[in-house]
Amino acid sequence: MTGSVTQVFNDLIGLTWKFVEMKDGVWDQNAWVNFLSNIQDKGLDLKSEMQSSLGQVLESVRDVYISSIATRGMEKTMHDMTDITAKFVINNRGVWDHAQWEKYLKDIQKTGIELNAETQNYIGGLLESARKLYETLPSSITIRNE
Repeated sequence: MTGSVTQVFNDLIGLTWKFVEMKDGVWDQNAWVNFLSNIQDKGLDLKSEMQSSLGQVLESVRDVYISSIATRGMEKTMHDMTDITAKFVINNRGVWDHAQWEKYLKDIQKTGIELNAETQNYIGGLLESARKLYETLPSSITIRNE
């Protein structure tokens, strides 16, 4: 399967929240290696820089997950939040201003996440790490069907 950068980026962001949720925000080195291996098995060549960026996204998703664990319906909330984040990065091609950041936060708040200062910082970290991952993806990507 040939996927656009947009499609692969969305898939990667989605896989991070699924991993964090499945591991309940806690994992070890073996789980991380297995996560990377599963992505590589789909045919995505994870170069060192991309692995680092993906790790930062994973850590950021974990921070948001842990800070908002009391939110009801966490699974849907995390899915919505990562979906909003991926779309935001793609639509803005990795560049945004303060007004766009504030709109992004309002969209995140609609998912049910309480935006206290700590959570806003974590969400900011997620957005920045997602941007870095987006920037590491090559302009065309070929991945295999599962």
